[in-house]
Amino acid sequence: MSFNIFLIINIQLFLFFPLYYSKQIKLRKIISSNEIIITIRGSGNQKILSDSIIEKDGKNHSFQMLPDEIIINGESRERVDNNTVYYLNEEINNVTMRWNSNITNCNCMFSDLSNIISIDFSNFDTSHVTNMIYMFNKCTSITSLNLTNFNTELVEDMCSMFYECTSLEKLDLNFRAPLAVDLSHMFEFCYKLTSIDLSNFEAISAKYLSSMFGNCNLLSYINLTNFKSISAEYTNNMFYGCNKLQSIDLSGFSSTVKNMGNMFFECNSLEYLDLSSFNISNVESMGHIFYGCTDLKSVNFGKFKTNLLNYMDYMFYECTSLESLDLSNFDTKSVANISHMFSGCTHLTSLELGIFNTSSVTDMSHTFYYCSSLSSLNLKNFNTSF
Repeated sequence: MSFNIFLIINIQLFLFFPLYYSKQIKLRKIISSNEIIITIRGSGNQKILSDSIIEKDGKNHSFQMLPDEIIINGESRERVDNNTVYYLNEEINNVTMRWNSNITNCNCMFSDLSNIISIDFSNFDTSHVTNMIYMFNKCTSITSLNLTNFNTELVEDMCSMFYECTSLEKLDLNFRAPLAVDLSHMFEFCYKLTSIDLSNFEAISAKYLSSMFGNCNLLSYINLTNFKSISAEYTNNMFYGCNKLQSIDLSGFSSTVKNMGNMFFECNSLEYLDLSSFNISNVESMGHIFYGCTDLKSVNFGKFKTNLLNYMDYMFYECTSLESLDLSNFDTKSVANISHMFSGCTHLTSLELGIFNTSSVTDMSHTFYYCSSLSSLNLKNFNTSF
């Protein structure tokens, strides 16, 4: 009986071991492999790694983690540094770069390398990376990037990661970045992007979202389903110039924001906005926030508390589709500027201002300029003694 049990166990181990062993080998390969394959257009003297030095927060950033092996069109080359100019023999060149150690820093890795047309990251391990600022900055020839295997759990900074990738049309991401603090300018000037899926992007530490999608003027869809923004303080210019964007789900935004200026500037395809989840008790600026949102018909402010608000200038400038607006919950005792606030709201027929305290206002020029459909207005609480 004991012999039979021993025989069965050994047979099972014999059958299972190759499968187990092969899985371990495969897993080990994925974890230890750090290889990037890039395709470069053009022959002659070219750089394959960025030598850009970019200043941020008083520090100079550049790519320092040089590869241990470089292979160009099948020929191994001596690795020198990222200032090295390599002679590329073909019109289209394939370059493989390999590292024998963990990559911890990708900042400025391909910054300003407009000759790169594609990058294969399928064997690149980012699980130790903490910094990705300016990683693809001004890679103006890349049309698509597949970064679905990127592990961004430890990344703290993604500022300007895809800044001015002006030819980028397709971007596949599966980012989860719970430690990322700075996402500002991340996709700014990605002119050809039409959609971005950030549904897995857990941005619970993100403080800076300024200009994150600024001037993505073909962007019609952003999936922010699980984008939990509980730390954001700066959302100014976040969707600046996204004039194809028709709707945005901002229900995950519950942070105490300080600056919302220009946030939806000239998002002239937006029809409805729900900002009721926002905590704006610390907001100082909402100037130009809906400037030029010509299709905007309704805004849900919820129970906004705005006791620190200073700037409301050009807030609804030329929101020509707005017909009614209720700002009765706004605390305006600290507001200094309301110039052009409703200027050009040609279809506005109902405006509820409540106790609109203007005791601190120093500029209210053209506040209601060309509100040609507004037939009545209660300004009894306006102080015009300045």
